[in-house]
Amino acid sequence: MSQFISSLTVGDQVSLRGPYGQLEYAPNSHRQLNLFACGTGIAPIINIIRMILADEDDFTRLWLCFSCRNRSEMYLLDLISDFLTYWNFKCTFYLSDEIHFHPFELDVRFQRIASSEISELTLVEHSYAFICGTESYEQFMIANCNSEYKIFE
Repeated sequence: MSQFISSLTVGDQVSLRGPYGQLEYAPNSHRQLNLFACGTGIAPIINIIRMILADEDDFTRLWLCFSCRNRSEMYLLDLISDFLTYWNFKCTFYLSDEIHFHPFELDVRFQRIASSEISELTLVEHSYAFICGTESYEQFMIANCNSEYKIFE
């Protein structure tokens, strides 16, 4: 989707649809939510984060794993940085095409997310995952989650 949007020029017409489905979430129903986003897939994930952090009675821990090619694709960075001030929010950025830069206080890894990291995150008891990204990203994430793990795509 990102590549398609970047190829547009002024005056191009596009048709949009979605989102589809309904998010079923009950506060405190999971110990931890692992939020896996790739590229523009961060947009729907941000709304989930906002909803949970806005509820002072929800003690669910959130861990965002945001996969990007490089720092220019670290969308909504100011907002994510604001989320980091909450006790129950954590974020790790995975930059696949970036060598190094000084990310200040951010947890940045200069690699693709590894299957061992996905598997480790999905071992947390009473945890749940939301995955949003390209079809190949979602397939990779699902294939590397533990088989008993609950996933919402």
